Amino acid sequence: MVNEMITETKFQMLKEEYKKIFKQLPKDQRWVALLDFWKETRGWKYKFVYGNEVLNKPKMAYDPEKGGIGYEMPDKVIVFKEHRQGYWVEDKKVTEIDFRSWADPTPEESLKLLEFFDKL
Repeated sequence: MVNEMITETKFQMLKEEYKKIFKQLPKDQRWVALLDFWKETRGWKYKFVYGNEVLNKPKMAYDPEKGGIGYEMPDKVIVFKEHRQGYWVEDKKVTEIDFRSWADPTPEESLKLLEFFDKL
């Protein structure tokens, strides 16, 4: 489990690291880095929704145009955070991210998203 208390310096280091990674990724795969950043800094877990199918991991798909394998963008991502009460541990829903209306963000737009989620 990710430590609940992440220091500000560690957070800034991770943010800078992910900025570099983000710029190197193809636009259609940037959402993976964004989710990974939130997992690293917030300790969030995800469920990926593809039509009526709910999966714990994103689907891999072959793209003949690009000639490579990548993640298939889900319709939705359901975000969970682990909640503890004594010995009882359960996943509480934080939010849903709807990728059906998702436009490929620029690095600047994605950083605005990161700053927005920092305030949560």
